[in-house]
Amino acid sequence: MPESELLTTAQVLELLQIGRTKLWELVREGAFPAYRLGHGRNGALRYRRSDVLRWLECNQVAPADLDDVAASESA
Repeated sequence: MPESELLTTAQVLELLQIGRTKLWELVREGAFPAYRLGHGRNGALRYRRSDVLRWLECNQVAPADLDDVAASESA
């Protein structure tokens, strides 16, 4: 698949294994790259595969980060 391929919201949800609400929250915050096709709030959102993969790489968790999460959850 070409990296410039545009994905639908459903495809991104399946790829990332997250819920629609979480994805929309990330997009609204500007933390996740999305493109609107059409005008206004009714325009469909699309996501470039290369952007999604880059976002995953940039948000990789280091082992030390996992220790911090585990410590805060047990407190």
